[in-house]
Amino acid sequence: MKRRMWRWGILVLMVAGLLKSMGCALGRQALAREETRWARNPETGVIVGAESKALGDPGSATAVLLLHGFIGSVGDFNQLGERLAAEGHFVRAPLLPGHGTRPQELAEVTADDLRKAARDEFDRLASDHECVFVVGFSMGGSLATLLAAERPVDRLVLIAPYYDVSHRWYYVLPPHVWNHLVGGMFDFLPKYRPFICVNRKEARGAWPTYGAVGSVSVRMIEELGRRARDPEILAKITMPVLHLHAARDRVSSPRAARKVIAQIPAATKEQVWYTRSNHILLWDYDADDVEKRVVEFLR
Repeated sequence: MKRRMWRWGILVLMVAGLLKSMGCALGRQALAREETRWARNPETGVIVGAESKALGDPGSATAVLLLHGFIGSVGDFNQLGERLAAEGHFVRAPLLPGHGTRPQELAEVTADDLRKAARDEFDRLASDHECVFVVGFSMGGSLATLLAAERPVDRLVLIAPYYDVSHRWYYVLPPHVWNHLVGGMFDFLPKYRPFICVNRKEARGAWPTYGAVGSVSVRMIEELGRRARDPEILAKITMPVLHLHAARDRVSSPRAARKVIAQIPAATKEQVWYTRSNHILLWDYDADDVEKRVVEFLR
């Protein structure tokens, strides 16, 4: 009996060692590819197209803060910022900490770092403009939700907001369980093309996003989603809300989003569900309609 237990123990250790070795190799390859995937600003190291943006008239009475998604960048919003600026708003789209550079930098960023960045951006806009609207995409939706609970946001737009991961039958266990079980074996793993969730094939690869993600960063985004769906947070959101989501979003759980919106006590709540598009709404088939609805909501 003892010999059998020893054998099983040795086998488990060997398998774990093999998995860790494979994971480390895949991670190194993914990080190496990141160095050449995108053109970068030689002075800042920021990926070209991922840079922060300030658009429109700085003297406008209204300002819009755009908060992008996890491992993404300002590019997540496609032309939304330009359209809002053309409407007369001043638009600020910051590159959030750890994004638009290298996955290793994101691994050093905490949920509190991201929340502070969002608060600081809002406070600067609020000091210069009469009204500040906030638009959050995916992880930016989590940040926007938290921000709306502690700052006087005039209107809130949530585009595919992340509150939890969409569950797929082949996951067997929820993704956060897998990450906690085996995340320690893999510091970084590649993000393969099938996980780039946009149905319009021509759009894939059109905007800057990391091709690798760290397990510690996955835990960070899980934490943000968990905080943002807290009923005590949601009870504080009373400004008008527009929620836009793909019905079959493979990243941000539509089910979790429905629960969140139902708990928000705002008197004005609009929801639109898209059947043709996936998670990256502003690059997918319904991008024009998404932009149009956001523009109209913020008029």
